[in-house]
Amino acid sequence: MATSRRRGRGLARALRGRGEELLDLLLPRTCAGCGVETVSLCGPCLTHLQPAPVTDIPRYGLLPVTGAGEYTGTLREVIVALKTRRRTDVLPVAALLLAAAIAAALEESGYAGGAVTAVPVPTSAAGVRERGRDLVGDLTDRACRLLVDDGVDIRGERVLTVVRHRDQVGSGAKDRRRNVTGTHAGATGVRWERLRDSARVLLVDDVLTTGATLAESARALSVHGVRAHGCAVLAATPDGERRTAAPGDAPV
Repeated sequence: MATSRRRGRGLARALRGRGEELLDLLLPRTCAGCGVETVSLCGPCLTHLQPAPVTDIPRYGLLPVTGAGEYTGTLREVIVALKTRRRTDVLPVAALLLAAAIAAALEESGYAGGAVTAVPVPTSAAGVRERGRDLVGDLTDRACRLLVDDGVDIRGERVLTVVRHRDQVGSGAKDRRRNVTGTHAGATGVRWERLRDSARVLLVDDVLTTGATLAESARALSVHGVRAHGCAVLAATPDGERRTAAPGDAPV
């Protein structure tokens, strides 16, 4: 457990240390957090983005979900900029935050070493067209590379696909659950034994709302005999039951 906490602190230091580099990006921008001109993320907004992990038990699904922070303030603005304005210049900071969430989720699961597989929730073809990329998949890959550099045996695996899609925008909790049920499936050509042999399997998404999407991904993994041990997201909305679990608690 102490090792995981040290990793979390190291990631926070890395975020502070890269702030100056991020402010000097080649293309002039407005701050994705507050809108100030000429920078991608200003100093005050970088300060507000320090990881403050929170863990929720969402309305749907039984797995704990750990976010780098709450979906509010500067963190919310940065995520919205990523998703709706294609602000890829803030991807490095978002990846650092997601890495911190993954490290905290591993600690939450009682992780004591071994291979970890991070599985991003799948993005529909319409979502890729809208955002210009598989945002969650790309963030997962970046976050895993950061954690590998920090000594964690982890890899991202895009093993799920969307088999049918219904727009979730504006949907209530029950509609979200209904819309997403049965929409995820295993991709072709996956070596499922590698996932089954992992010490930990974590699901990854950008924002936790009701937990319906993560629950559907967990269901799709279970069809192939893979058990997810927890979830990590950039930000969590206070929809479910917030808690701080004792280290070693086993998710069900």
